[in-house]
Amino acid sequence: EQEQGVSKKLSDVEKKRGVSGFAQTEEQLQKISQQKAEVDTIKGKTLEEISQVVEEINTKIKENKNRLAPQIKNLRSLRTRFGEVEAEYLEKKTAYDNIKA
Repeated sequence: EQEQGVSKKLSDVEKKRGVSGFAQTEEQLQKISQQKAEVDTIKGKTLEEISQVVEEINTKIKENKNRLAPQIKNLRSLRTRFGEVEAEYLEKKTAYDNIKA
């Protein structure tokens, strides 16, 4: 009852001052601000989780690069050697085909 009386007086004062509904608007604004703060907190947590996942992925990529680097280096040298052997083979095959023909 006392709260209703205070609300009524406040409403009357607001009407006299020409700002009817100010208390309700302020209350709604506070609720919205609180909801926004909660949403911002959730967003922050979500961003932290996403950042952590990205960091884990980057770490795995680096580990795989480091693990595969020696094999890739070996593959490059083998490709070079293969090119040399293939060129020699084609040269000798051409010479053989010319002799045979």
